[in-house]
Formats: sequence, C-alpha cells, structure tokens
Amino acid sequence: MSHTNLLHYFFLLLSVFIVLTMAACGGADEKFDEDITNQFAPNRGGLPLPVMNQGTYVAPKIPPGGYPTFRWEGERPTSYNESPISAKLVKEGKILPVEERLPWPDDVLVLPLDDEVGIYGGFIRLTSSIPGKLDSLSVSGCFHRDADGIGRVPTICKDMSLSEDGREYTFKLRKGARWSDGYPITIEDFRFAWEDLNNNKDYLPRLPLMLINPITGNGPEFEVIDDLTWKLTFDSPMFTLIESKSGAIFSGTKGCTGGSPCFYTASHIYKRYHPKYGDPKEIERLIRYYSRREWRGVMETVQQNRNYTGVPAKPIPTEFDPYFIYDGEHYGPWSGGFVTTELSDLQNSFERNHYFMGVDPVGNQLPYADGIRSVRVEGRPVAVFRCMAGECDIGGVDMLLSEMPLYAANMEKGDYSLQIYRAASGSDATVITNQEYNQDPEIGELMRTTEFRKALSYAWDRAAVNETVLGGLGTPQNWTPHPSTPYYPGLEWATKDIRFDTEEARRILKEMGYKDRDGDGYLDRKDGTGNLEMYFEAMYQHYAIVELLQKQWADIGIKLIIREGTRAYTAAERNKQYFVMSGSNYGDNPWQVAWTRLVPLVRGNAMAPTIGEFYVTGGREGMSPGRNPEFRPLAGPETYPADASGNIKHLQDIWTEGRAIPQFSSRRIELGKELYRIIASEKYHIGGLAFTGIGRGIRMRRNNVRNTPKNHFPSNFGGTKEAHYFEDGLDNVSNPGNRSKRYRSISFLDPAYWD
Repeated sequence: MSHTNLLHYFFLLLSVFIVLTMAACGGADEKFDEDITNQFAPNRGGLPLPVMNQGTYVAPKIPPGGYPTFRWEGERPTSYNESPISAKLVKEGKILPVEERLPWPDDVLVLPLDDEVGIYGGFIRLTSSIPGKLDSLSVSGCFHRDADGIGRVPTICKDMSLSEDGREYTFKLRKGARWSDGYPITIEDFRFAWEDLNNNKDYLPRLPLMLINPITGNGPEFEVIDDLTWKLTFDSPMFTLIESKSGAIFSGTKGCTGGSPCFYTASHIYKRYHPKYGDPKEIERLIRYYSRREWRGVMETVQQNRNYTGVPAKPIPTEFDPYFIYDGEHYGPWSGGFVTTELSDLQNSFERNHYFMGVDPVGNQLPYADGIRSVRVEGRPVAVFRCMAGECDIGGVDMLLSEMPLYAANMEKGDYSLQIYRAASGSDATVITNQEYNQDPEIGELMRTTEFRKALSYAWDRAAVNETVLGGLGTPQNWTPHPSTPYYPGLEWATKDIRFDTEEARRILKEMGYKDRDGDGYLDRKDGTGNLEMYFEAMYQHYAIVELLQKQWADIGIKLIIREGTRAYTAAERNKQYFVMSGSNYGDNPWQVAWTRLVPLVRGNAMAPTIGEFYVTGGREGMSPGRNPEFRPLAGPETYPADASGNIKHLQDIWTEGRAIPQFSSRRIELGKELYRIIASEKYHIGGLAFTGIGRGIRMRRNNVRNTPKNHFPSNFGGTKEAHYFEDGLDNVSNPGNRSKRYRSISFLDPAYWD
C-alpha cells in the first residue's frame, strides 16, 4: 500500500471497497461468502424462541466521556434462566441443570448491562487480519479489567484483600464455579499452577516482572488457607500487583512466560502432562508427537491450543469430552463465557460455555449469543470495508480517525453506528527516542542530547496534525495523563516545550554547530559525510502523522526517512532506527504502563532496550543504567553512555519505589508526578497528541447489536462479549437484510450519542 499522501490512501481504500462490492454480486469472492454464510446458517435448529427473565433493570446513565462499570452492586437474582440450547442439552442429559452449573447463589457473578436485558441467540461476527485470542473476547481469569482500564472486577476470584503492609494478598474463590467441561474449579487448580508450574524452574525459569518483588527480586510464597482461600506473601511491600496492565496476569490457561497459567489452571487436565503426575511413557509419546524437546513444550502446546490461530487448522469438537482429545490434539477447558471451537486460516470460532459462572442482573445465564465468529480477512482495509458492507457485527480492525468521513458517510446504508473508546492515557501519538543507538556515533550523541530532542519538539506542529489527521479530536501535550487522574503533574508540564516554534528549533541546532553547507535545504553532518539523515519506524495507524512530521522537520533541515514498522521491537532491530511512534492505553497510571513503554523495564522497550533487559533480569543481562554504567557497546569504542545524566536510572528507581507504596498515598502520587515531569523535561518521549482513541479507539457496531458500551478502555475490544445480544435474538447472517427496528445510526461526534 502506498503511503505517499493521505488523499491517495483514501482513494486506495475506496478502490478496495468497490472491488469487494463487485465481488459480493458475483465473482471470485462468491464462493468465500457462501462458505461463510453456510457456517453461520444454523440459528435455532428447531429450538423454541427464548423465554427471558425480564425483571426490572435500568441501565446506569453514563456522562459524556465517562466509563461504565462491570462491577454489580445491586440486588442479586434469586432464580435463573438459560438459553434454549442449554435447556436442550440438559434435557438430553449432556449437561447439568442451570442451578448446578452456576456457583452457589451468593457467589454467582452478576454483570451489569449497558442497555437492557438481552435475548438469547445468534452468532456475533468479528473480522480480523491478525490471529485472534480468546482472552480478548471473554470474561475470564481471577479478575477482569473494568471499562476504565483501571479497576478490576472479580471473576473466578470472588474477592481479594491486601494487608496494610502491602505484603499479603488473600484471594477467595467462588464456591461452585466450574470449567467449561463441567469440572469444578477448586483450590487445587491454584496450588498446582503455583507449586508445580510457576515455581518449577524446569518449567518456568523466572516469573514475569509483575510477580517479582522489585526490592528483593523474589517471587511470592503461595499458601492454601482453606478450600476456597489462598494467599500470596511477598518478602517486602508489593502494592502494584493488582494494578498490572494486563489482565493475563490473573488468567487461567496462560498469562506467564512460556504459556504458564500464572494464577490457576485446570489441574484435572494438565496434570497428565506433568512428570510428577502423568504417565512417563505417554509424556514421551507426546514429546515426539508435538516435536518438542521436553515435557515443558508439551504443556505449553496444550495450554495454547485454544488460544492461537493455526494450532491446529481444524475444528475442535463442541461435545463435552473431559479429556479434550480430538484427532490426536489435546485441548484444555476454559472459564470464560466462550470456548474456542475452531482455529484456522479462515476464521476463529467460539461457542457458548454452558458452565459460565455469570448471569445478568435478573438471572439469565450469560452469554446471550450462541457464539462468536472471528473471520480472518486479507488485511486491515478489507476488514474495515467488510464491516461497512454489513459483514461484521462489531469491528473494523484498528480503524483510523483520518478515515472518519468515509465511515460516517456509509453509516445509514450499512445500518451501523460509530463508537469511540478512549483511555485516559497521554500517549496516542508520541515519538520515542532511542537512547541506546550507537551504530552511528554522531547520531547516537544527538539522540542522547536533551536540547536536540527539544528542537524536534518545537518543530512539530501538533495543531496541524490534529486538524489534518485526527479530526481535531486530539489534545496536544507531553506524555502526561488526563487532568482528572491523580498523577497529572499540571498544565506547565503537560505543555512544556511543545509550542510550535521553528525559529527556536533552528536556534538550538545552530548553537549545536549544525549548518546547511551545500544549500540543499538539509543540515549537514559534522563529520562531512552528507546530510543529517534520521530514520523513523511507524506503524500504519501513525503513518499519516509521521508523514506530516517528516515535512515539518524538513523545515528545520532534518531529513527524515520513514520505515514501515512492525509490532515487535526486537534486539536485532533496536539499533537500526532512531525514532518509534507509539501510543499507550495505560498512561493514566505509570505503574500500569511503565514496564512496557514509559520507563525501560523490559527488553522490548524502545527507549532503552538493554537497560530494560538489565532491569528485568536483575542485572544478569543487558546494560546497567546510571552515570557510570557498566556499558556493553553495540558498535565499537566510539560510543556514548546511554544514561550519562542518570535520569533513566532515576526513572527506574521511582517506579521501583512506587511499587512498595499504597496506590493513592501522597508519596506514590508525588512519585508518579515526578516521573511524568522528568519525561516532559527530558523529552525521552516527545509527546504529541492524546485522548483520541487513535489506535483501537473506533468501532463499528451494527445497530441491532446491543450492550456495547459508549466509552470503553480500548484494549478490551468493546466490553464484555457475554452481554452482547441481537435485539430480536437473530443474527445478521442467518437473516439477510436484517436491520434494526429500534435504533438509528449515530456517531460519537453527535451530542445525542451520550443520551
């Protein structure tokens, strides 16, 4: 795809749409569409219309820009209802009655609704150009991330308490919760995960960062208290465990390094693949079957078989097989509302988990939908246009604000609405500077020079980018969180050095000794080898922004060469580009975001990858930060320390100290503000625009699909899928031409959107 200019990009998208439209009327895609339709065709299969518990439910009013919550605090239902499919299976003796499938009455998970009580039936269609994962589609794990991305909603874990000293986390399991195969979820599932997997060096060499105490470098001790209660004890205060950015840290089936389940896993299934419990001969057979070197590889494969596309490329049975073995492949059960039933190059399929622990506020067991179909397509533009043409119910993969006129013009024809999901992060489009670049000594020195980074900031016309690419929805600022959040450092720091001032930028560069000696419009290198050229890696959602930045920096003599980036920032690539544009959904709380982007605490950090490596390995690998680091050069002796000022070390120290302090204490808040002040002052991250939902923030939703939130943390992909439903209980594929009879198309740009 050409990226020469935005207008050409629009025309290319329009061309793709025309091609797809023609194909829908006949041609190469006709058989594809027919195949998809046939897979969706089964709807009720002779089942009766669902009878719902209606009760009394009034959805809470969400103010403009506000977030709903998945935490239920109202009266609990006293009777339960189930889907017609579940009722049929009960009658056939294949599953237990609904009262026995759910946890005990006081422990049933109740989920609030965004609109109203739903109707059973239908398959929700999604589109994707990348492999899908079940954990982004379903409420699962010990806790589920709330709509604001900050709060945690208890799921498998009914409750959690933290000791005053920040060392002891006590968790309580829901009594009577079950896996999707009907087996009870018990305390043994937690003990097995911790004692036999997480703390087994043969399986997991080291725990993830979020489970390691930053002061001592040790993981927690696990202790069973009773049949429903267990405890994690750290050897010094560790207040940030529950603040982890990723819900995976609390998941069952996976989440830790190497496929480890972190908190709990289905011990009745996975013990057979562990040498302590399983048949040695069978384990050896499976090692050969899966082409692995040891039992760990078998365990990882089996745990991932329900999570990643392409393993295997064939259907998975929907019958309730306690061993989950099909055509030689092994599968594990699930705790969320949907269970993977197919992983292939064509689509991922997810079916109702009849043992899901959750109900709506009036007692209807969730999910409402019979299943989810995530169809893989040829790329992002195709995914978007298939949704515009009515071929998905929720979606549009990484839709761009720059394409809003196109989406809005087709809303009524496509019978969809446009929703926006915005996080309180201050980093939707931020330039991350590579502080470890050493391949070119002159460029390496520039990247480490604060004044040079300030010059680049002054040369960035953020207002022009906002109006041209983002429809005026962005807020120009440094990487600082929203003013409503506790860590906001103040307007002075949010706007420090971000004014558009090319004269100031030129003055700085001149004082640094840079001139345009040959008159070609670009500054020349001091070593006399040509222009001052710099490389920028940009993902597609940021490409139009970087193109404008390229023109703006050219005005001060910087020749910017753009490379199309990937999601991975590997060790092999870390020393080959100078800038990366990134966004973050986690900028409202530095103890959620820091370990990925804001502060170098992991290997993949684009600002200082080997310093991050040093941190995460406890000094065993990578490069130490600080004024006099133990520097491991990447490009010979003519290199420069990555942290001569000591500020990167200071950022790491702030983050480490904060983990041992209660979340909303005055000291933690001050540390968070100081962290953002350093970033704003030093310009390690040159803040651009925020609060737009630039990456994953826009979604199309068919008007007859309900209970999707108006505003939502972007990485949760639009709320709890368990609560989504079709207004008439019939999906949009088995009922061609189906349109909403109650709701009109509306965009988040319409003030009535929040009514």
